[in-house]
Order: sequence, then C-alpha cells, then structure tokens
Amino acid sequence: DCGRVVADAQVLPFKSGMCDLVICLGILHHLPDQYASLTEVGRVLKPGGRIFIQEPHRMSLNFFYHYGRRLFMKLFGVEKVKKMIGCFSPEEWQLDVKALKRAFKHGYTFKRWTILTFRLPPFRIFKKWKLDVSLSKFFDRLPVFKHFGTTIFYEVIKKER
Repeated sequence: DCGRVVADAQVLPFKSGMCDLVICLGILHHLPDQYASLTEVGRVLKPGGRIFIQEPHRMSLNFFYHYGRRLFMKLFGVEKVKKMIGCFSPEEWQLDVKALKRAFKHGYTFKRWTILTFRLPPFRIFKKWKLDVSLSKFFDRLPVFKHFGTTIFYEVIKKER
C-alpha cells in the first residue's frame, strides 16, 4: 500500500517489480510519449502482475471527433472549441496501439481486449437536445457498431520468470 502518489508517468517512484496491479484509466491518450510510460509501468510490475488499460478506441466513430476537433482548433481557436465541446483537453492523442504492443512484446501476454458500446462525441448540443442517450441506445442495437465502440480495454499480464 503506497497511498496517494502523484508522479511523472515516465519516471514512477517505485522499485522494479513492486506492483501487483497497475490500472491506467483514460490517461495514456493524454501522454505524448506513450511507449516510455508503458515501459515504465512494465518495470514496476511484478511477474504475474496485471495491467488494466482503458482508453478511447481509435477506430470508433469518435475518430471524426478527434480529427475534427484538431481542425476546428486551427480554424476557430482553442477557446471557441472548448465552448462547443465542454470537457476538453487540447493536448490529446489516440492510444498508440503499436507502442502498447512494442512495450509489452517480450515477457507479457495480452489476455483479452474488449470494445464497449457506441457513444456520440461529447458536444453540448447533443446533451441540450437530449440526443446523446437516445441516439446512443439506438446505435447500441445495431450489430455493426460493436466494432466502433468508444472504449477499449486491454489486460496485460507479466509472465512469471
């Protein structure tokens, strides 16, 4: 038990092999060097330890949100886009799946990954007209959208020596 710790994801203040479990909930897409952060997580993980990663799915329909947001920031500026979207971080990236696989290529197994349901981009207009819930429920019923859900989970297990 280490209590609450705030640290640089690329330089974690833990001994190697100290952690049984590392949970990364929606953080990696905010980091410019995901590979360095992932290898650091692997360093602190014990053999047999698990990493749970939850991130926005890069192949979701929110792909348009991600790249559209960047285009709108260039056209209208960050402040205008913040007002349109609400919850917003101008320095977001997509989960780098290649970095994830490269960081855990040797000595790890990917136990499973799951994509959750379709969701609309978080534009305030959808919430104002109450379209976000009703349209999401509609799209959830369509089988094609199970491959384009907004959230992806990875479970990575460090192999025993």
